[in-house]
Amino acid sequence: MPKQRQTCTRCSQRRQKCDRKAPCTRCVQNSEGHLCTTKWVNGYNPTLHRKYPAKTHPTVPYQPPASSSDGTASSLDVVSPPDLATNNDSGYRGQGLPSHVQTPTAEEAQSLGTVWPSKLKDITIGTFLSEKDQHAQQGLFDQSFRNVQSRSKNCPTIASYLSSAARAVEIQHVQSLLPSKTQLVQIVEYYEHFMLYWSGGIYHGPTFRKKLLEGYGESQELDLQSLDWRWTGLLFAILSSSIIGSSENVSHAWGFSIDDKIRLAREWGAASLSCLNMGNYTSQYHIYSVHAIYIMHAYEHLGLGLHKLGPHPDDDRILELNAEQKQAFVEREIGRRTWYTLTCQEWCVSYICELVFALGEI
Repeated sequence: MPKQRQTCTRCSQRRQKCDRKAPCTRCVQNSEGHLCTTKWVNGYNPTLHRKYPAKTHPTVPYQPPASSSDGTASSLDVVSPPDLATNNDSGYRGQGLPSHVQTPTAEEAQSLGTVWPSKLKDITIGTFLSEKDQHAQQGLFDQSFRNVQSRSKNCPTIASYLSSAARAVEIQHVQSLLPSKTQLVQIVEYYEHFMLYWSGGIYHGPTFRKKLLEGYGESQELDLQSLDWRWTGLLFAILSSSIIGSSENVSHAWGFSIDDKIRLAREWGAASLSCLNMGNYTSQYHIYSVHAIYIMHAYEHLGLGLHKLGPHPDDDRILELNAEQKQAFVEREIGRRTWYTLTCQEWCVSYICELVFALGEI
């Protein structure tokens, strides 16, 4: 016994997937729910039902140009749109198709729409554009490109890891993280007077402060795009180290609470890395990049407890250790050597700091 048909004839004619409901969803959406059936009207005819439906608009036959008396070709007879519409309505409509698959007229389609209203909106390009929120169209990206315009002198010649849109958004975000001019100058001066010594005096404080004030000029806003991104990375590294390394009384005098200290230290540290990346610090070398990286990571040995690594009983019997103990010995030795390198470097440059500060007073 043949299997009962479950796909509707309309979907079968169009070679479309049918959800096998009665009526199916596709026919309902097309306002053809009353035509949805699993039985072929007037029986199954393979010559009709196994072929793809004919096109709605007929193809205008090609007419070769007629040669005129002077040997030039005359213009082609172009069929106007009204002629096409007339041909469609008169002769071609439903030609060679059964009655249940014929294209309905405008009056029939309007009447069908009242019986089987479509639940779908008018999906057109104009609909999508008109329904777009105006604020979304002129949102973050438009504001970024308007406020963050590229300057040819600052455009790196080497490809960046950020796209132009992502770079614009990143610049706007980093710009928004800057504190006020008064706060920024206070933080930079604090690092110069109380923390620069512990990083070996790797940069000249008065020179850095002078460049910072030149960046401000007469304005109260610091335009980061007019500066070297690697220098900006150094600036954010100083801000991050100062805010987390200062006492609560000092940071409170700047206008920051304890919660602000933790949040800003992370945000300014991340901004320092973003500025270095936008400055292509891995390919365009500069001493600013070295300063920024060292200031950001110079004190991590204290957080890791490397200064507490003293002698261990297993250090004298290395040959008797098992695999796990040997791995622990290797990690302790790496920590000690890192600590020795940092302390020796600080000791070697400590006497130079006095000369650097002396130059600043001249």
